[in-house]
Amino acid sequence: AFITFVVTMNSRSHIRSNQALAAIFGFTIILTAITDITATATTTTTGSGQSISNDDIPYGFDCSFAIMSTDLSNCPRDLGDKGAFYKDYMDGCRAKFGENCDVNEDDRIAKNIRQPASLKNFTDTGFMKIRAPDNVVELIKNFWEKNKDHRSEEEWLPGNIHTNHWAMPTDFVSVEDEELEGGGWDLSSAIADAAKATIEEWTGMKQRMSSVYGVRVYNEGAV
Repeated sequence: AFITFVVTMNSRSHIRSNQALAAIFGFTIILTAITDITATATTTTTGSGQSISNDDIPYGFDCSFAIMSTDLSNCPRDLGDKGAFYKDYMDGCRAKFGENCDVNEDDRIAKNIRQPASLKNFTDTGFMKIRAPDNVVELIKNFWEKNKDHRSEEEWLPGNIHTNHWAMPTDFVSVEDEELEGGGWDLSSAIADAAKATIEEWTGMKQRMSSVYGVRVYNEGAV
């Protein structure tokens, strides 16, 4: 299983919606290794007519999965036939939820094209990979060890396309569930407070909590 936990925060200052700044802090309890694969040159044309090339960079977008385009035909075959994989993924959703899948997928890709231009990078790459703070890890691990046997199937809206929940459901344990040992608002606030200093150091801005979601488990076969 692949287990993730995400804390999100945003700046305290009032910023116009089209200039919204958000710092996202996340880490995985179980990490998987991804091997870099050098992709051949491909160019993607966005909805606005902008051409984006992944020439001379390892492993470009729209190769392992549809990110900014549903056309995966120009990718190297090192990864297998990802075009067929993506088609099977979408067909599986359509069989369960019908046209809602295509509506949500169009929206997902449109956001992938539109949102990067509206965000501010706090580092040259736009993200920073660090070791999760020990105090944050300890809070979540203690909660997980006490409640991992009480996880339940996560609920997704019909046609939600972000995981293949129609074929392989994800499991979930909410840190805000007061019926779970140690769960509730106190734990949620403690996790956010523990992560806050790291995010403020990264962004150079005061932060306030947006959300503390919980522990999600991607079971074998999940996408």
